[in-house]
Amino acid sequence: HLELQGLMCLPPVFDAGEAARPYFARLYRLREDLRARTGLPLPHLSMGMSGDFAAAVAEGATLVRIGTDIFGPRPPKRRCPAGSPLAGRAAGGLSC
Repeated sequence: HLELQGLMCLPPVFDAGEAARPYFARLYRLREDLRARTGLPLPHLSMGMSGDFAAAVAEGATLVRIGTDIFGPRPPKRRCPAGSPLAGRAAGGLSC
């Protein structure tokens, strides 16, 4: 069986991390409402990434995703060339 541990939020990407704060505040309120209605503890709020984690923590995040701050930006996706069966798609691990 599944045991719900919390909620997760991915707000729109903004140039300034503070712009995401209303989304984090809304998820916090939603979690509190669900706690009151269901009696579930819901200990975790997963919200915030490298560019906005400070606002997320200020709004109650217990889990943040900061891979870019640790590992740096992702390399650009390689696209399959025109004429290949996967033309225009991201190649990923596929061969074009």
